[in-house]
Amino acid sequence: MSAHRDATTLRSPFSRRQTLRAATLAGVAAAGALLVPGRASASTPLEIQTSLWGLYYYHGARDGEIAEKSRSAVRAFQADRGLMVDGDPGPLTQRELTEVVREVQDAAGATVDGDYGPRTVSAVQEVQAAHDDLKADGRAGAKTMAAMDITRVTAEIPDGILLDSWNASISRDTVIARAMTWVNAKRSYSMKTTSRGPEPHKKWRMDCSAFVSMAWGALPRESSTGFTTTTLHPDAGKGITEAISQDELLPGDIMLITAEERNRDHGHVGIFERWADEAHTSWVILEQAYSTAGTARRTIGYPYSDDPAGAGYKPYRYLRITD
Repeated sequence: MSAHRDATTLRSPFSRRQTLRAATLAGVAAAGALLVPGRASASTPLEIQTSLWGLYYYHGARDGEIAEKSRSAVRAFQADRGLMVDGDPGPLTQRELTEVVREVQDAAGATVDGDYGPRTVSAVQEVQAAHDDLKADGRAGAKTMAAMDITRVTAEIPDGILLDSWNASISRDTVIARAMTWVNAKRSYSMKTTSRGPEPHKKWRMDCSAFVSMAWGALPRESSTGFTTTTLHPDAGKGITEAISQDELLPGDIMLITAEERNRDHGHVGIFERWADEAHTSWVILEQAYSTAGTARRTIGYPYSDDPAGAGYKPYRYLRITD
């Protein structure tokens, strides 16, 4: 099943929590905006920050400014809830924030209004005080939500794609499945910020080479967030890839051009999924690119018809991939 889901999907029609959610969503359909009893959804910057703070995603000052620290918290929440990870607290993210706050309030015995205010903080503190291993700070982090029997991470991860160690051997099917976690829950392109891969504890840069690194489960010694297009190339001497021919391309291999070959300040790389035609003149690429506004799966001509320097792209194989 896809890791990307519409936040309006109901998980169960029978519990009180989900009955509340169903009522909320019915109001959305009728009114065209999310309304919960007594207040609107977490739609202002301060309300969004407060909800993220209460759910232990945001740790800065609640000043109503959606700056980078707030956007980083939004991205973490979006990744945990299977939403598009773009740092933009849009309607789906606001709706999901409100829903999770309501679940916390319901479990803590607080008024279920979607507002993570002082009364909710006090109710959560009472729950925490009853558990020796919980800090009574009134914020519903992972351990507190587990104690309340609330699911915090709902993004569905396919079986068989979690890795016990980095830079170990990996199958082609696993490479494609890992890459598809970002295709299904699209990440925006960034060479500076990071986002979670299949493993909840591991984050990768959101650029093309780190996307490949994530799919391969491969990490360079000098970076904890992924390789670069330069270090992926065999000439870098990292022992990561080897050159192959067009006829040898198989799922999980890559098409790469370095910055020097491209005559620009950066290179590019994409993952080969399959041939799109019997003549092997076009192929399906999985990539993380600025030009596609992030993760994409599309068909292009061989070697790379969308790039003026496309003839410079060459096929390479990860040395630890298994057939």
